[in-house]
Amino acid sequence: MQDNPFVILGVSENSSKEEIKAAYEKLHKKYAEDRFKEGEVGAEAARMYTKVEIAYQDALDLLENKSTAETFGNDYEAVRAAIKSGKLSEAQSKLDNMTNRGGEWHYWQAAIYFKKNWYEESRTQLKIALELEPNNTKYKETLDKVEKEQNANNPFNSQQKQQQEFNRTYSQQQASPNVGGCCDCCST
Repeated sequence: MQDNPFVILGVSENSSKEEIKAAYEKLHKKYAEDRFKEGEVGAEAARMYTKVEIAYQDALDLLENKSTAETFGNDYEAVRAAIKSGKLSEAQSKLDNMTNRGGEWHYWQAAIYFKKNWYEESRTQLKIALELEPNNTKYKETLDKVEKEQNANNPFNSQQKQQQEFNRTYSQQQASPNVGGCCDCCST
C-alpha cells in the first residue's frame, strides 16, 4: 500500500464502508470504460483502474483493521486489568474467547504464564509474538526480562555453580602439593 487509498477514492479516512463502496463504484465505472480507448488516454485509464481496485481493497482492509484494533484494544485492556488485579483465570478466559490471535494475544498469554511462574511457557509465547511482529521492542524487552527471571529462578543454576566450585577447589588441591587436606592428617 503505497498511496493513501482514501485519497485515491476521494473519500475521508472516517468514511463508512458504504461511502467507500459508492466512491469505488463510481471510479470503477469511469475507468473501466476509458481503459479501452486508444493511446495515452486508454493507458492512463488502465493504470487508474488498477490503482482504484487496489485502493478499494486497501481501504476496506484499513477500515476492518481499525475496527478490530478498537475492539481488541478494549479486550486487551480488560485482560491487562484482570492480570494486574491477580484474576488470572478471568484474564485467561478473556484471552480464550478471542479469535484473532496475533502478537498482542501471545504477549498477554505470556504475561499470564509469567504471573503463574511458568517461565518456559511465557518465553515460548513471547517468541511467537516476536515471530508475528519481529520489530516490536516491547515484546523483545519482555522476552529478555523473562529469560533473566527464568535463569535466576532455575534451581539447576545453583547446583551447577556448586558443582563448578567443587571442581575448581578439587582441581586446585590436586595441582598444589602444599595443600594437605585429609591425607596429611592421616599420615601424621
